[in-house]
Amino acid sequence: MSKLLPGQNTAAARKAPALAGNPQFQPYSLLRAMWKQKLPALTIWIAITAITVFVVLRLPRTYQAEATVLVGNPPMAKEMVASTVSTDMQDRMEQIRQKVLSHEYLLQLMATYGLHEGDRKSMPPERVVEYMRDEIEMRLDRGWGPGTPNTFRVSVLSKNAEASAKVANHLAQFFIAENQRQREDQAGTASAFFDTRMTDAKAQVEASEASLNRFKTAYAGELPQQQEALLAQLAQARTQLQGVQDALSRSAQNRLLMNNSL
Repeated sequence: MSKLLPGQNTAAARKAPALAGNPQFQPYSLLRAMWKQKLPALTIWIAITAITVFVVLRLPRTYQAEATVLVGNPPMAKEMVASTVSTDMQDRMEQIRQKVLSHEYLLQLMATYGLHEGDRKSMPPERVVEYMRDEIEMRLDRGWGPGTPNTFRVSVLSKNAEASAKVANHLAQFFIAENQRQREDQAGTASAFFDTRMTDAKAQVEASEASLNRFKTAYAGELPQQQEALLAQLAQARTQLQGVQDALSRSAQNRLLMNNSL
């Protein structure tokens, strides 16, 4: 076993247990280091902030326009119409969305409102159409209650505030027109469906009436609903029979009297 010589590394021997029990890094050490380097840190923070503000100001401004349309629930119950006739609002919105985001419609929309003029000259039409699709958002917010109307929202991003507002209003009007057209087609289909059902029901009723008339003709006088009339006829026949029997009895008496007189 080694022994320490007098005056040799006594300080290191006393400090070793203390360093082993305490961590080398403490939170106030970081704060102390930051306080010592406050001027360089403040300079770096000001420089980063200035660069960020400069870059943000140099970026082109983007405007977002949003239009909201209230969509009422259809008054016709779904169980009254076949599943091929009734179309859900979500399905109708998806159909309209596919028409709006089609290649031809977006190119026509950009040409009408002067959107992406520079991009249309320097880029392929497919890429410009993809940019335009990313700038258009359409969604349907359903109401909480059964009588609460649904809300259709359309938002458009553009570098031109006036153009974005016009496009949003245009898409909202397009949705209203398409929804009304689809509702009219649905109403016409439902009307034709009901007419067909009424024609079939009328034919079934007429066939049933004809069959009933044939049955009544074949079994006339034997039907249950003719019981009272048959009983009345039977009572009348019994009365007539009683009268005939009385007449015969009187005739027999008269004949006997006449024979006696002779």
